[in-house]
Amino acid sequence: MEPERVSKVKSNPTKSKHLETAGINILELKIDFVNPRSELYSGDGRIPHIVCFTAPLTLSREGIDLMALGIRNPIARCPPPQLYYDINTLFYDLHTEQVEDFTGLGLQDPADRLIRTPLPPQETFADDPLRVLRLIRFASRLRFTIAPEAKAAMKLPEIKFALKAKISRERVGARIGEMSRAYNPQASLSLIYEVDLYKEVFAPQIRDLPVLPVQDMKIAETSCATSLRTPAAAIAIKEALRCSNVESKIIGKVFVNWNVIQNMVINFDHWSRCRIGVDMRTLGAGWKNQVGACLSFELIDLRKNARSDEVEARGVMDKYETFLKAIAEEGSEGAFRFKSLMKGNVIAAECTLIPGAWMKPLIEKSLKHQLENPQKGKDELLQWVRRNRQALLDGLEYVGVGMGKGK
Repeated sequence: MEPERVSKVKSNPTKSKHLETAGINILELKIDFVNPRSELYSGDGRIPHIVCFTAPLTLSREGIDLMALGIRNPIARCPPPQLYYDINTLFYDLHTEQVEDFTGLGLQDPADRLIRTPLPPQETFADDPLRVLRLIRFASRLRFTIAPEAKAAMKLPEIKFALKAKISRERVGARIGEMSRAYNPQASLSLIYEVDLYKEVFAPQIRDLPVLPVQDMKIAETSCATSLRTPAAAIAIKEALRCSNVESKIIGKVFVNWNVIQNMVINFDHWSRCRIGVDMRTLGAGWKNQVGACLSFELIDLRKNARSDEVEARGVMDKYETFLKAIAEEGSEGAFRFKSLMKGNVIAAECTLIPGAWMKPLIEKSLKHQLENPQKGKDELLQWVRRNRQALLDGLEYVGVGMGKGK
């Protein structure tokens, strides 16, 4: 059977990638290959010293992809690679065609839906603190329970410090991204909170940045880098997780547009086409993500209320679902792209006025009229401006061509 493609990921120490791996896709499954090895770690870094296999100790330290069987060739006389977790300690011998369970836990723990580290967890996490986040991701993805001793080790001050000191923010952000795209992202976040790692993951102390308020990330914080008051969540997305500027701006907009979104969801059925268009333009291209975030916030607030129940939560979800369906039926999903047919210089020439700050509010007024009358073209809108020139200019400061200032 021919693989779909073969890829190679080169080592890149600057990005905490210290081993080369190869991968192939067979039947839509990704299979990774890595050289058999044993690893030794120094106390102040997560860069391993790679050495040849020596003993069964190698079974307990290094890992391959979750739930994949390691394929071992006995003729090579190499024991299987080290393993992080007991849920991926099974190997398949090509010659005997037998599954090998070297730790004695590779079959039992998955049957019990339990995940643990074969070596003492403190030692495993100290060698490479990123394993903490991997274990959380695996447990939430498979709905496994993390062994109590592993949870206890995650809470140790030295492990928390190592997670901040040894792991780049890009690597942390990549793991959180994998959790958010996996089967059960809520479980991952709950586990991070349960083992008291929220500060280390989302709000670490970063030079030149404020200490972020973990308990309420909606609070606006002053970013020393920009001197602007920004929602703490947006700073965490950009600085703590190294997400893109686009993702950070979307999170920032969620809090800026919170009231706009709430009003839209509640009152959409009673709004005019003009009002819908204007508010959709305010939200911009990321409006769906913003609406989704607001839904999440409402559900989170419900969970904080001990008296809330599933019926109430279902009501919130139905409210947002109705709103999204109505947006689609109205054909307003792309309303954020709506642009005025009237250019500022055209309006200025028509009104015989010198271009200035007065044009922006007048263009907004013409845009609203355009939204209410989608059948009108540019010429008809220009005629509307001519007929309503004085009413449109009322309250605006402008300078006429060859004239003094008017208002």
